[in-house]
Amino acid sequence: MGKVTGWGITPEGGQREVYRPGETVSGTVTLTVEGEIKVNGVNIYCVGMALTKWTRPFQRWSEKDSMSSETYINSVIRSGAQILTPGSHSYKYSFQLPREGVPSSFEGSYGAIRYYLRVEVDKTFPGINDNFYKGFTVLAHVDVNEAVYKKGINASGQKELSKAFGLGDAGTLSLAASLDRNGYCPGEKISINLEAKNSSTTKDCGFVKATLVQHTDFTAGSETKSVDLPVITVLGDKLGKGQTYVWDKQLMAIDAVPPSIKKLTCHIIRVTYSVNVSVEVPLGLDLELHIPIKIGTVPLGMSISLQPKLTRPGYYEVERSKAITYVKCQRGVQMFSKSDGNFVNLQYVPMTAFKKSNSRQNASLSAAVPRQFSSSTEHAAGATPNPEVTPAPEKSESAFAPPKGIPNDNNGSKYSQENPPLGHVLPSAPPSYDEVVSRPATSEQAGYPPTPMPYFLPPEPGNGSVLVLLFPAADVDVVRNCMKRNMTNILLHGGLILAYNPLLPVLPAHQTSAIFIHFGSLRTGLSWLHNMKTSEPTITSRWWTMIGENKFMLGQPGQRTQFNALSVTLLKRNLEFKPTQDYSSEHQRLMKEVLSPTKAAFGGKTVLSSAGVTFASGDWSSLAVNSRQVTLVVIQWPTVEHNKGYKQAFVDDPNLRRFSELLKLSNTVLFTSGFEVNDVDSFQNV
Repeated sequence: MGKVTGWGITPEGGQREVYRPGETVSGTVTLTVEGEIKVNGVNIYCVGMALTKWTRPFQRWSEKDSMSSETYINSVIRSGAQILTPGSHSYKYSFQLPREGVPSSFEGSYGAIRYYLRVEVDKTFPGINDNFYKGFTVLAHVDVNEAVYKKGINASGQKELSKAFGLGDAGTLSLAASLDRNGYCPGEKISINLEAKNSSTTKDCGFVKATLVQHTDFTAGSETKSVDLPVITVLGDKLGKGQTYVWDKQLMAIDAVPPSIKKLTCHIIRVTYSVNVSVEVPLGLDLELHIPIKIGTVPLGMSISLQPKLTRPGYYEVERSKAITYVKCQRGVQMFSKSDGNFVNLQYVPMTAFKKSNSRQNASLSAAVPRQFSSSTEHAAGATPNPEVTPAPEKSESAFAPPKGIPNDNNGSKYSQENPPLGHVLPSAPPSYDEVVSRPATSEQAGYPPTPMPYFLPPEPGNGSVLVLLFPAADVDVVRNCMKRNMTNILLHGGLILAYNPLLPVLPAHQTSAIFIHFGSLRTGLSWLHNMKTSEPTITSRWWTMIGENKFMLGQPGQRTQFNALSVTLLKRNLEFKPTQDYSSEHQRLMKEVLSPTKAAFGGKTVLSSAGVTFASGDWSSLAVNSRQVTLVVIQWPTVEHNKGYKQAFVDDPNLRRFSELLKLSNTVLFTSGFEVNDVDSFQNV
């Protein structure tokens, strides 16, 4: 008895995957047959459906799941009975999509709107039918060029701040924000104006931030489930007591996300978006504004025909005045795994319309964004007699104050508009499906979906930073799964996991594991952390995080194939120590002539040597240190033995012993450890 050994579904026009309502979906199905197969027919179906389905808590096995479905198209072309002989067989298909009431493709946690072609080889008894599937994307007409979407939108609010323990009135916090319009396409940038005012004279507030959030309502019968999914966050600065914080045309780039679902097209899945602008309120509810926006399918400055036209007999196509780029959705998609009847569990990532940015324009935008949290001072003078530390001498305690206009986490310095908050600048579109996502035909024949390729946002220019993430050792499996789920967030911020240590007791009285992540700048690392706090609030609430940034550019970290160990050192600088000229001269000479060559001889590569740190989350008070006094040093080593050999040199070499004596005068070791990088892959391999 024969069998089908290969198949392919080739859309007309080659790699076409996106269609508009009313257009014709056409192409060719090819089957490769070995031997002879007697069939009742080769049937080609075009299916468009929405399904919502979930199991209720404490549901008995005999009870039905909550479920609703809608059908938008269910057409079939039948070939009739025949005998498939050895070789290749081709079949044409052509289906016209409905012009009205067709929602855009979407994949969510409790439901999906899915379009696909199904090829059924209907074998005669006792044969078992073969079925092959190919998904495609439908995008409804949501044109952000329409006047209704070009209107600006604003919101405002205020709240009373309470004193410690919620007793008494500490003053008023007010927030007002506006957007330049209320309709956007992926690839475009939202321009945000904002003013946050803290009239309190006693209470500091936390960060000012804006988050693009996807809201999805799934309806099944009389039940509804709602899911809020953060897409991207732009992080401002902290709002201290008596301060006013302003954003003037702050840009937020929109990732490749599914469009909003138009009303009256799908009645069981509703997808909307909002820009949530907020100010963090310690020990209280944050002040937050929800500004609704529409995510469209026709970018600003481009146009398509609302009604498809007959371009040749039986073929309808939308006329486009300008080419629109389509890419796989990178955010706002959660794969739906349920099925029912004609709605099959097809793991397909839908596409979205994307406006490619002008590279010259973005280059100027990037250049216009000033760096933040980058001190103009030198590194600390000396350190403890720890051989891994190579700071330069400090001149005075004031040298470690934050740069002008940048608030720190201790003294509440006022915000200066000389350093406006960092925008989220997207230089170009992510690679298109045709460029990077297409897979060999054999992969699709095997039933694998096209794999969405994450694209990278350039990290903010900086000299490199390292974020130290501590968490309870008992949470290791939870954190591992969390990091896997959010790996795209790390990639978008240009992050690299350097090492994992299952037991690194940095904080007294806490048994903690540690992850070390490298980012391009401190600002980028903080942005990653706040995205994580938004998407994983329960897990991140148990984290201690600290981040330091280099004063000088040290280059990218080395590859794991060359560096299998890491050392970390926390130092507390003695601010009362005043280096003399003789001290500084001898310190610099020994560092240049002895310390650096010795470290190089043992293969050490310094990734971080900071002149201060930021305690970004968790309680670090047990260290009894001001964050500006802390030097964080992170060094990569080929092996742990190389690190041990480097430390032994400080016992054997009199010049290095003298260097240690100098360092003892200005620094105290808070913590130091060297260890293998361990199973980093288990945190990032999905």
